[in-house]
Amino acid sequence: MARQRGKTVSPPYTVDDMADDAVGLLDALNIEKAHICGASMGGMIVQIIALRHPTRVLSLTSIMSTTGNPNLPQAKPEAMQLLLKPAPTDREAYIEESVNRRRFLYGSGFPFPEDQAREFAAILYDRSFYPQGIARQLFAILATENRAPKLGSIKVPTLVIHGGDDPLVPVEGIIILGATNFKEHRVPGLVPWSVLKNAQGSEETSSTMILNRLNSSGPN
Repeated sequence: MARQRGKTVSPPYTVDDMADDAVGLLDALNIEKAHICGASMGGMIVQIIALRHPTRVLSLTSIMSTTGNPNLPQAKPEAMQLLLKPAPTDREAYIEESVNRRRFLYGSGFPFPEDQAREFAAILYDRSFYPQGIARQLFAILATENRAPKLGSIKVPTLVIHGGDDPLVPVEGIIILGATNFKEHRVPGLVPWSVLKNAQGSEETSSTMILNRLNSSGPN
């Protein structure tokens, strides 16, 4: 991303490295192939896995992510301010900040599950609070290349889930060929077998969308 805007970013590790690490985990667990799913940066990682290690992938699900195309709309300024704001080091302050951030990004299509968001933030803090890691992940994202020209080579069944009003990652970040029906749309030329689902206003949860897609992907 940054490279295409004339800037140089040299992260300690890259999103490609994280994709290779995930495949290394499959190796360690003796898993030959897997259905892979990722959200946000995780969506970038699973796209790269499907590109770099196509024989290891049964199906791909990318949620609220982007192709890395630098010519697409950027995040809203207030969303970027939330993302770049240093995380508080105090546990309770961190939890409160995390809940506020999630509330902003959640949108108005569904009631905000504050108790669940608060519990999740506490789990994250207790398990792995490490602000330096968050910064390194951001640098890795900034250093990624534009994957849009390569995504058409992905042959496995693919599900794309995205919110139509996402303020951080605009839906155009994944719709690169002018798809207009966000409820369900097969995106010609993007990824064969791809189905695009708009999460806004849908009666299906993301989990249901994913399970339905896995059930229709054929034998494991």
